[in-house]
Amino acid sequence: MAPKMGFNPPSNTPNELVGEDTYFERRASSIEMQDPYHGSNLPVTPVSSTDDSSIKDPSHDISITESRDHFKSECTQELKTQNWSTEARLESLEYGANWFSRLIFNWISGLLWTGYRRPLLSNDIPLIHPSRRAKGLAETAQDAFKANCIRGDKFALFWALYGVFKKEFLIGGVCRGLADILLVVTPYSLRYLIQFVMDSWAAGHAHRDGPPVWHGIAFLAGIITMLTIQTFAHNHYMYLLGVIGGQSRAVLTSVIFDKSMRVMGRGRAAAMEDQASVSDAPNKADKEEEKEDWSSGQLTGLLSVDCARISQTTSGLHMLWTAPFSIIVAISLLIINLHFAALAGLALLFLGFIALMAAVRVLFGQRKAIDKFTEARVSLTQEVLDAVRLVKYYGWGEGFARHLGNLRDQETRKLRRYTAVRNAVGAGSQGLPVMTAAISFITYALTKSGLSPAIVFSSTALFTSLRMPLIYLPICVQGCIDSAASLLRIQEFLLTEEMEEYPIQSELEPAVKIRQATFVWDSSDDSEMVEKNEGFKIVPMPTGEAAKSSFRLRQIDITIHRGELLAVMGSVGSGKTSFLSALAGDMAKVSGSVVWGASHATCPQQPWMYNATVRENITFGSSLHFNGSWYHDVLEACSLSRDLNMLPHGDQTVVGERGIVLSGGQKQRISLARAMYSRKDVVLLDDPLSAVDANVGRAILNDAICGGMDTRTRVLCTHDRNVLHRCDRILWMEQGRVRALDTYQNLMQNEPGFASLIQEPEGGVDDEKRKSKRQSRMERKESQEERAPDAKDQENVDHLIQDEDQATRSVSWSVYGSLFTSSNSIFLAVLCIPSLLVGSGSMVFTQLWLAWWSANRFNLAENSYIGIYVSLASAQVLFLYVFGVLLGLCCTRSSKLLLNKAVLRLLHAPIWFFDTTPLGRHVNRVSSDVEAMDYHLPEAMRMFCISMCGIAAMFSLITAYFHWFAIAVGALIVILVFLAIYYRATAREVKRHESILRSVVFARFVEGLSGVSTLRTYGMHSTFSLKLLDAVDDVNSATFTTLAVQRWLSLRQDAATILLVLTMGILVIIEREKQNPSISGLVLSLMLAAVQVIQVVVREWSDVENAMNSTERLYAYATTLPQEMDDTSTPPAKDWPQIGEVQFLNTRMRYRPGLPEALKGVNLHIRGGEHVAIVGRTGAGKSSIVNGLFRLTEVSGGSISIDGSNISHVPLQDLRGDALSIIPQEATLFSGTVRSNLDPFDTHTDATVWDALRTAGLHQTLHPSDIVHDQGDNLSLGERQLLALARVRMRNSRILVCDEATAALDTETDDHIQRTMRRAFRDRTVLCIAHRLRTVLWYDRICVMDAGQVAELGSPLELFRTEGGIFRQMCVSLGITEDQILGATEATQVPTDKPPSPPSKEPAKGEKKAPSIEMRLPSPSLEVDFDSLSLSEPEMAPDLIPPPLFHRRSRPARRARPSTLARSSIASWAMWEEGAFGWQGVR
Repeated sequence: MAPKMGFNPPSNTPNELVGEDTYFERRASSIEMQDPYHGSNLPVTPVSSTDDSSIKDPSHDISITESRDHFKSECTQELKTQNWSTEARLESLEYGANWFSRLIFNWISGLLWTGYRRPLLSNDIPLIHPSRRAKGLAETAQDAFKANCIRGDKFALFWALYGVFKKEFLIGGVCRGLADILLVVTPYSLRYLIQFVMDSWAAGHAHRDGPPVWHGIAFLAGIITMLTIQTFAHNHYMYLLGVIGGQSRAVLTSVIFDKSMRVMGRGRAAAMEDQASVSDAPNKADKEEEKEDWSSGQLTGLLSVDCARISQTTSGLHMLWTAPFSIIVAISLLIINLHFAALAGLALLFLGFIALMAAVRVLFGQRKAIDKFTEARVSLTQEVLDAVRLVKYYGWGEGFARHLGNLRDQETRKLRRYTAVRNAVGAGSQGLPVMTAAISFITYALTKSGLSPAIVFSSTALFTSLRMPLIYLPICVQGCIDSAASLLRIQEFLLTEEMEEYPIQSELEPAVKIRQATFVWDSSDDSEMVEKNEGFKIVPMPTGEAAKSSFRLRQIDITIHRGELLAVMGSVGSGKTSFLSALAGDMAKVSGSVVWGASHATCPQQPWMYNATVRENITFGSSLHFNGSWYHDVLEACSLSRDLNMLPHGDQTVVGERGIVLSGGQKQRISLARAMYSRKDVVLLDDPLSAVDANVGRAILNDAICGGMDTRTRVLCTHDRNVLHRCDRILWMEQGRVRALDTYQNLMQNEPGFASLIQEPEGGVDDEKRKSKRQSRMERKESQEERAPDAKDQENVDHLIQDEDQATRSVSWSVYGSLFTSSNSIFLAVLCIPSLLVGSGSMVFTQLWLAWWSANRFNLAENSYIGIYVSLASAQVLFLYVFGVLLGLCCTRSSKLLLNKAVLRLLHAPIWFFDTTPLGRHVNRVSSDVEAMDYHLPEAMRMFCISMCGIAAMFSLITAYFHWFAIAVGALIVILVFLAIYYRATAREVKRHESILRSVVFARFVEGLSGVSTLRTYGMHSTFSLKLLDAVDDVNSATFTTLAVQRWLSLRQDAATILLVLTMGILVIIEREKQNPSISGLVLSLMLAAVQVIQVVVREWSDVENAMNSTERLYAYATTLPQEMDDTSTPPAKDWPQIGEVQFLNTRMRYRPGLPEALKGVNLHIRGGEHVAIVGRTGAGKSSIVNGLFRLTEVSGGSISIDGSNISHVPLQDLRGDALSIIPQEATLFSGTVRSNLDPFDTHTDATVWDALRTAGLHQTLHPSDIVHDQGDNLSLGERQLLALARVRMRNSRILVCDEATAALDTETDDHIQRTMRRAFRDRTVLCIAHRLRTVLWYDRICVMDAGQVAELGSPLELFRTEGGIFRQMCVSLGITEDQILGATEATQVPTDKPPSPPSKEPAKGEKKAPSIEMRLPSPSLEVDFDSLSLSEPEMAPDLIPPPLFHRRSRPARRARPSTLARSSIASWAMWEEGAFGWQGVR
């Protein structure tokens, strides 16, 4: 019995698994937001009442069906309640508020009360202020940027942003300047109040009248007034500049996305170096940064890192001038107080400030070096997650996790150095005023007679006021330098060369006119041919394919007439797709002219779907002018009506991210329907018939291409020779040039090469003449993945895109505990506490000792007071530095461990999790959340802990001398705690909503980048940009609400603190004759310092909360993600599998609970070394067999075994990494090199890599060191598929699966791949999900799937001779005859002098196989078979043959083919040159 599929519960209980229903039920309690994409539904079918109703959930006395229905009902009701729509949301609260409400931020009080009573829902967050919407701001900024560029401004983007936000920015500057001036003047005014106390105390001891009380009250009132003004100025500055930061991020997001729509295709597909070389990046010249190549990963980095950095830095911009100005004012006042004694301390201040600036410069260099690794890690993570299905197929999850871990290790090592320097800057900034004061007071004491409390403590308050500017000025400088680099990086991208927009002249008679035009994929590519390296020359591939990176279209001169059907044909790599790309503007035109006479639309070979309904993907922005009758005609013409009936909500079904609900054929037909519905005058069709079978292809050709679009100009790239005779003209491309342009008849008569090019492979006959009369009764279905089963039961609906989990309570202690998970982290944390206590205690005790010194309490020598004072000041600096370093190392280590766990757990998540989760959500976790843990969390926690301990020490000291002050402190604590609890309930939920909404921005941004060409061609980039800006506005509404809530709290906390200062002042005035003036001066200076500290504590606490929110999200990925079931307790034998025998025994499988069974008791036995093709109609279960075999979906019944071992008990790494290999339908490549794509973890030798390239026929076209761009954009489709074939050859697995890998290729390349598989994998077990029946007629057996069961199984000839069989019907409909089947079987056999041997029986398990010898030479392999003792290659001159190395191996005896040999073409030897590859390629 196969084990049930399970998931680790959120509690992460060791070795505990829960069922899918229990997992989804547990998720229900944490979902607080609807899906940003409004959800979607997986296709479902009626489920038998016996499927789930009898299964009980052990934790609930209800059936799983009832539990699931209850969950769905709750989710549906919740989503209705939380509908993210403008009708349900409040208008901007700030928009209608009066001036007083804005002054004290009272307009946000209603939302705070709502958040205090209950968790906030998404529609509780008010809409953004109308004047702050991103659309208008982005347009203004773009216009200003263009004008600045024309003027030649070096910092054009900065001045453009300044021009947009100039008014608010200047008002914020006034507020910041006023706050910083009062920050310095207020402590100086303390001198007069302390002098009043001194005079009163002296008069009391002299028994005479002192100064009037109203003098003291006036001085106190002036101090309170200045504190009040400073509070208002500070809070409004923080709000204004925070809003500007959010608006700037919105503007930059918009301009980056808009620019990505206009840059060259190669501008996005960056020529990236191998990720391994990133370790040398810091030492490389800045020339790398001058590249104009930008990948989608780099653009995502601009959004996630650079834009965020700029947004966070805006609040510190004005501090660049206000902080130095306040420092100058403070210095002037100190000179007034201390006279020339202040200059000694100021000299130290000046030298220390220079040292801090030098340290900040070092920090900038370190941050720049770290960013290299961060960018590499984020880009690689995005690529891996984008290709996660391939990663799981090949068992590469562990390997990529290690590779990402290595990048993270290098990043962390540099981050530790950065932490040490940054904490030195922080400790120096805090300690510099203390040391400066110490030097000044020592000088003053030695030059004057004693220390006056009025002078000392007003000067102490002034030195303390210097602390904030000195602390934040280096941070602001560092942040501004980082932001400047980010801004310049974004500006560099905005100045990247854009694609040329070809003019449209409606009066032009033809549809398109091209004159002597040359196109290249990279505008910087001026070379005629690219030399790989010395001695390596590019020669044509065996299939005629050329590398796209250096490919160009030359001297294209053509006129396309209106209304004609123009076919573009040629061999693979001849330039067909490039020609369509050139017309669409995706290639750079280096010469000639292109003029359009009409609008155009495209139907690319790899269709792009965005996360919306089927109807929205077809109408594509035309929904406002929806034409129902035309829409239904389009559906019929594109054979989509039946498919829509199969979907649960018809054309209102959401297709999901990347269209995961749809099969490949459905995507292609929706793309065609999109072009047809658009009513564009010219339609560019890039082989839309390749992904559908012949019946559907003929229907589309008749009803759509030659039917509904017969009046339009159609440019059709095709490999189907049966389409050519219906075209008005044929454009024959060859090596990037137009070889011929004429009608079909003229080309057949005048061009001999044309006839041979289009002839039927393997001697086939014309399908049109051979098709059966019964073909009209065949169902119009493409033979693709069965993703759309019958769906009559509308009640079984699951949301496709899962809502992002959102906690509704405070950050749990387990998340805080995750910062100290390792023993090293615990040790560091233990050391942190005493360092913090000693440092904070020294900070207050230094002030107390100064008071005792001024009063000469202990009657010590002057030098003794000085020595102890200096020791206390030094201890403060030293221990606070140690605390900061230890805390930073602890956070860095924790973020490293959490990220590694999160990545590993993410790569082991089940495939449905990726199908139902937007990619942008994952990217947000590994970019923004990790950056928050690396940079924001350590600094926020350091400042918060130091501030809190400092406040506690201050209040303790004051209470020790003024006991009644304890009552005021108690009242203050009660008020502050109440305000904090009241505030926190709302702030936490708003921040979490903001984090989730930011994931929506990432998802839409990444989705838009993947469809740039389609959006551009249909003119939909502006519409999609508006959707992105709507998401940005939603994020900003939450961001600005968070800012307002923070300022609401800060203002009220400041008010409570000012009342405490007033209380302290009154107590000092009352006890002026009793308390020593030095103590009174001390407590007053400490209270002023407390006001400053409490002001920033709010922001520091908020920063800690925000950073811990990111930590919480990363912690959730590291602990609670569902996991694939993987039993590693019983590993298979070391050499498993030896035979490659596969057996399905009553196998049953369903994709999710509640969905029908995709496999219904499959029984299939595949012998070792046998080649079996699996065919069937849509929904038959073909791809389900692959998913079950690779355990992407666990079986629900029965078993699948390989060599007698049940794969459910085999570790996934052994199954996917060793036993199985697959050539997937879509060849996925990673940015890097050819070698890194074949051997990503560098486990094979160069000889093995060359051998794999030779096997695929790529050894004379590609070099292992050749660069591969993001997603293989610089390689053609055929090259990518052949690289996938070479990748499989590298793995040397016993079992190979080919999942319709050649469905989108022309028949020539398809035939080449099949011949290669026939030769290279003749001794392997091969399962092929067949799309073209002609290419699998030579297989040993054919398995026909129908309705999830094996309907027929036998040799192709046996099944064809079965009257009424499914396979026979499929063959007849395609015109396949018995003679063709016999010919295909004979073509696989090698003629010998001996008569064929009788069919041999399958060897029993353990029986020895027939031996063979393989000679590996620089050319394709030569085989010697001992059964026939014949060579498959003709003899060559002895001097041309290098010394062979023999490799002995075994293979199964072939049934009915005793002399089967791979007949490799020797033609490449004619072009082989000695030294081209070197003998090191011989193995």
